[in-house]
Amino acid sequence: VIEAYTVACEVIRGLDYDGQHIEEFCYQLDSGTAMPYLISGPAGIYISALCNHVAENDMVLRLRHMQRQMHFLGYRLPHGKTLRIEGDTGNFIGAALNGGQLIVAGSSGDWAGAGMTEGKITIVKNCGRNTGEWMQGGEIWVGGRIHGLGRSVSGRIYQAGDPVTGRER
Repeated sequence: VIEAYTVACEVIRGLDYDGQHIEEFCYQLDSGTAMPYLISGPAGIYISALCNHVAENDMVLRLRHMQRQMHFLGYRLPHGKTLRIEGDTGNFIGAALNGGQLIVAGSSGDWAGAGMTEGKITIVKNCGRNTGEWMQGGEIWVGGRIHGLGRSVSGRIYQAGDPVTGRER
């Protein structure tokens, strides 16, 4: 994952794009016309690199009508960046979050916030298993149900407004 992200950052260096371009790229990947298949993990890492390096600090990806769910959206989202995703997401959303704010207006898969160090993840509906695994700081707010907690080191996780973890070290 780290190597794929590094390569993605190198590939996008010098590109002129904005948030609308990123959203259109997501739908091109999903449509299958430009590519015969979509590998959701690497695609999500590439999209995260685009979001992390775009000039805009506040972005919205309207992915509600996508056929496939993207994994790793919000990977390494840095301080000062807010990413709002309208629709459901795949696994590992907000993994290694690094101070940014990620808002999912839908549900997420497993491993939400895995390895995050700081920042905030808000999931309006439900999330899967291993939520907060290897979490070292920050907050995860889930409006619906968490299907299983991971082993977090520190940070706070809330389900329907109630704390389910809260270790700060």
